[in-house]
Amino acid sequence: MTFLYRVFGLTLQTPFPCPDLPHEPAASSPPDLRVTEGQVPRSMEGASVRKPRWEAGPGWFLWRGGLRSGRFLAERGNLVTFERNPGAEEAQLQAHLQSQVLPVLLGQRDLLVLHANAVTTPAGYAVAVSGPSGTGKSTTLATLAERGCRILSDDLTVLQRDDQGRILVLPGLPHMHLTEAAAQGLDRDISGFPRYALNRGKAVVPLHPLMASEPAPLKALFLMEAVQGGEVRAQGLEGHAKLRAIQDCLYGPLGPQDHGRQFQMLVAVAQSVTVYGIQRPIGRWTPEAVADAVLHG
Repeated sequence: MTFLYRVFGLTLQTPFPCPDLPHEPAASSPPDLRVTEGQVPRSMEGASVRKPRWEAGPGWFLWRGGLRSGRFLAERGNLVTFERNPGAEEAQLQAHLQSQVLPVLLGQRDLLVLHANAVTTPAGYAVAVSGPSGTGKSTTLATLAERGCRILSDDLTVLQRDDQGRILVLPGLPHMHLTEAAAQGLDRDISGFPRYALNRGKAVVPLHPLMASEPAPLKALFLMEAVQGGEVRAQGLEGHAKLRAIQDCLYGPLGPQDHGRQFQMLVAVAQSVTVYGIQRPIGRWTPEAVADAVLHG
């Protein structure tokens, strides 16, 4: 039995259910992304990068998910083969596919994958917020949604250049990740939602009613940083600092061949998207001020 879903504008076929993904009606054409069960080696020859949990080479990526998951081999931007471990759990397989394997598969298709959150504003354009874990990206995302924005993505933002040269943000996975502190600040009860070690124990909260269904042109990218004292401040970046800031947002894991292949897309984003560095004070609850800076930056 197989299941069809719609993710980032593509049809995904899997042999196990992914209940939090939007279903795709049966189509006559082959799926864009196909996940199949089969044998996957523990290691591959010709790797350009080897890490404890993953290795990669030209056109392929191997992820070792651990006892409660399995091994995944992503190839050529359209095929994933996975092999379950004896103690594999369906929820863990789904989490590893979405957070570790799918981003690499999309990168193999020459899409630019960022570690960022994104919304469509009431004006019809998209803004994205990136930054290290703990700086308040998901809290900002929830606050922007309360301001009338529609959510495009949480944590995993995928960019595509259209025929007119515009940089579009594709609608992403329909859930967000919240810490206990962020949930309390937003007056949200997250006690009944699943949590996974891969996202540092954050609750995975469904977003279906708040999600945007269509791509939107990206107007601005904000790189958030938590600093001691002061007020929320946003400053535009230019030149090398701007390009480096976009590179710092890339969603890993990445091999050397990935950076080279995606360079043209990086340059296109730098040429058409405004990039800001945004600072917010540590220890003070400032999501409203951050949301103001994002919407009016």
